[in-house]
Amino acid sequence: MIDEPATDGVPALPDGVEPVDLLTGLCTTRAIRRFTSEPIPDADLATLCFAATRAPTGSNRQPFRLLVLRDGERATAAKALLGTSFRALWAAKREADGYDHGTGADTSSPKARQAATMERFVDRFEDTPVVVLACIRPWRGTDLTVGASVYPACQNLLLAARALGYGGVLTMWHGAVDAELHQLLAIPDDVVIAATVALGRPEGHHGTVRRRPVQELVFDGGWEQPAPWATEPPRHPPHGSSAPLGPDRLQAQFPAAEVPKPQVWRAKASRCWPATPASSSPSWFDRARPRSTSDDAFRARSVVGAVKSRRVSMSAARSGSASSAAAS
Repeated sequence: MIDEPATDGVPALPDGVEPVDLLTGLCTTRAIRRFTSEPIPDADLATLCFAATRAPTGSNRQPFRLLVLRDGERATAAKALLGTSFRALWAAKREADGYDHGTGADTSSPKARQAATMERFVDRFEDTPVVVLACIRPWRGTDLTVGASVYPACQNLLLAARALGYGGVLTMWHGAVDAELHQLLAIPDDVVIAATVALGRPEGHHGTVRRRPVQELVFDGGWEQPAPWATEPPRHPPHGSSAPLGPDRLQAQFPAAEVPKPQVWRAKASRCWPATPASSSPSWFDRARPRSTSDDAFRARSVVGAVKSRRVSMSAARSGSASSAAAS
């Protein structure tokens, strides 16, 4: 536990930025993958990182670190590594999840537009103004509970970006070049890269996020036991209208094709929750998972395996370097 003088106070907003209340920020922070070329000034970036470091951690240990990549030589090389990884993993996911089939064949469909956004994101990843590698030095193994001391900081980072007029997205697609990033950026062997967060000024805008109904996600007193009190609260559109954002206004704000229906949410969830009818086209994650292994166990095992694999490869690289030096 860290026992140090607290840093009090709240950062001042830049001139011209309207304050965003907490609930509005939570409900309107979208995943942003399309950025302008505008850089994030040092003062704003400092504010974003400050907000991230206010996140809670187990026993207040604060074991996470934020490695910021902008435009230096090593940062540029790291972005190139990440771009290569992102493009390869997106190509695999696009094929496995059938983004170009079904409604994806219609370029005006939400599915096709999402694919186009992803394609643009990975193709131009090296141009992302700021990339943050959220790292953590685990102090008790590498199971999923360690994430409780790093992922809240990532969410704070994204919420702060929303408050200052920026946007971002969290992704795990650094995994394919994890060992190379450790070597390039001199990250210690016992430090895990937990997430990659891309940040910049949105080409589009934030707005109301669309999620499954709260009743499907909240249980009361037992698994899949309905929670009658978990009802959708009265909502208002983000542009200042005083009329509640009910079904009629939602339909008016978004074209019918863009309003996810409950069956769409359930279909997407079918790959994660066995109680939901299985999708006829398993995702690339499902194909990689052993049939007898649960999602959580597979994810946990994958995290541990990635860490062990990286440590082995890094140790082998150092051994090889030492052998070469001795031979010369």
